[in-house]
Amino acid sequence: MRKEFDNSAELLAYAGQQEMYEELLFQLKKDVNRAGISFTLKLEPEPMAGELTDYLKELIYRLLLENFDQYLTLMYAMDIPERAFRNFTPSDAVEASEQITFKILQREWLKVWTRRHYKP
Repeated sequence: MRKEFDNSAELLAYAGQQEMYEELLFQLKKDVNRAGISFTLKLEPEPMAGELTDYLKELIYRLLLENFDQYLTLMYAMDIPERAFRNFTPSDAVEASEQITFKILQREWLKVWTRRHYKP
């Protein structure tokens, strides 16, 4: 059964408890790189959850303000559906980057969780 999360910190803490944090980081790096964006957060030693969310928020913030086409490419590479943004009501770019970061982590978690639980 998949678990619902209220925020990024809760999701990352759960991933750590399930010993899937490293898989989540690998999937995130793979999808960011597939979008043609350099993933510069070091995976060794394992970054803390706060470092990861801060890195993603900053990345999304920069893409929203400086390179919207690359932001759209990232959303496509991560396979984030448009319906995820249906009730999306941020007041500014900072809040938008926080909400988008959570959506990204939710999608990446779903990929990792599904792969782990439905592996033949």
